[in-house]
Amino acid sequence: MFSVLKSYKTNRQTAPALAVWEESQNETGEKIFRKLQFLDQKRIAGKVSLH
Repeated sequence: MFSVLKSYKTNRQTAPALAVWEESQNETGEKIFRKLQFLDQKRIAGKVSLH
């Protein structure tokens, strides 16, 4: 029982705070993905117009 209490950490984030953090991380990932997708489309369009 003591080892369980010893391993418990009180400074962990609460579920609502963690949800907000995960949402912001997800939004950041989506923004990066959209930017890369846009750049890739421009690159593909450039290759198509050259042929």
